[in-house]
Amino acid sequence: MTRKNKPLSCRNAGADVRRLFLAAAVAVLLAVAQAGAVDAPGPRVFPDPPTAALLDAGRWSEALDRLIPAFQQPDADPGLQRLIALCYKHIGGAELRKNRPQAAIDAFDQGLRFATRDPDLYLGLGSAYLMASEYGAAETALEDAIALRPDDPAAHRRLGQLYYLTDDAESAVYHWQQVIDIGGPDPALASRLEKLRRQLSESRNLDTVADHQFSVRFDGGENPRLRQIVLEILGDAVFNIGQQLNIWPNRRIGVMLLTRTAFFDITGSPGWAAGIYEGQIKAPVAGYRPDLLAKILHHEYVHAVLFDFLSDRCPWWLNEGLAQYFSPDPDGNRQKREIAQRILENGDRPSLKDLPRRLTADPQAAIAAYSLALSATTHLIDAFDLFSLQTLLEGLRNGMSPEAALNDAIGYSLTAFEAEWIARVLRASR
Repeated sequence: MTRKNKPLSCRNAGADVRRLFLAAAVAVLLAVAQAGAVDAPGPRVFPDPPTAALLDAGRWSEALDRLIPAFQQPDADPGLQRLIALCYKHIGGAELRKNRPQAAIDAFDQGLRFATRDPDLYLGLGSAYLMASEYGAAETALEDAIALRPDDPAAHRRLGQLYYLTDDAESAVYHWQQVIDIGGPDPALASRLEKLRRQLSESRNLDTVADHQFSVRFDGGENPRLRQIVLEILGDAVFNIGQQLNIWPNRRIGVMLLTRTAFFDITGSPGWAAGIYEGQIKAPVAGYRPDLLAKILHHEYVHAVLFDFLSDRCPWWLNEGLAQYFSPDPDGNRQKREIAQRILENGDRPSLKDLPRRLTADPQAAIAAYSLALSATTHLIDAFDLFSLQTLLEGLRNGMSPEAALNDAIGYSLTAFEAEWIARVLRASR
């Protein structure tokens, strides 16, 4: 039964969300591979030999070119519907693997025209809608999947993620617990559940203020004006980043302002983190200083809105670079660009795609990685323009690889862009 109801700034924990997504995506694809068993009810269908050969070879689109005209014949075997749905199921799964959610939505939706009670098609459709950040449509499709197959841990996992992203922690707990109850031990998810239950317990001691874009939990006793301060900061972030990048949130984003002890207990973040986005925004804020709040909330909001626009398809260096670039911290950003300059002058020339490997418990290593990401992103915007950046983000949204999207937006390979960025930084230092 489905239930409804000046520290470093900062860390993006999209990897946790990504692990949940990949686990569910794998479940979708495994279900696709076993689709014949799912569609088994009814007499077995025997397509003509050329069509059978295409199906055996996994040439799904070509098989459809034969199956659909055959099904449209007056004396067609009704069982051909199951084979047509099977082809669309495979096509949708392939589009999910390519990070092309709209194409996957189209394929799964077409499949459902021929197999209206196939839970795998609803699971695939819900996964694709969730990848596209179309949360309402994703919820409907995933609920349909569970109604048809209540004991499907993959559908419960996806629906739990959706509820976590849309700030319904209690429903997220319910569905993630279903994953474990149905599918057996899952240490990673069990750890996440434990943290989420601690978050729920902590939330009961906090005040809440909400509008159509944010639900903010905080200790109102610390500062009576905090309600207005927080909403003004977040409103400015939505407007400023929306105006410059033309991307906007698709959901009400959960925000928690916590004591340092509660923050590190709930998130498990390294000691250098001043905030985190991992489906929701969380920050340890002592004293609720407005200037510090503005830096942290702008930074983490960028991660949140990029996730809504791209899911997990934004490379780390650009994700963190943009979060710093649009944070109202000119002095801190200048210092980080100077750190990046010194690193490059000393002959350390890491590839941007390798920067996440530098994130360790050592705060200096983390500062170096964030500084290089900011420096490269600043070069991207200064040397080209915001329109090129928007083109890059659109390419990522449409399923292009980061390297291909960069080349399409600015005409540079990643290697050439890195060389131009480093050369420009070094010229400025002379």
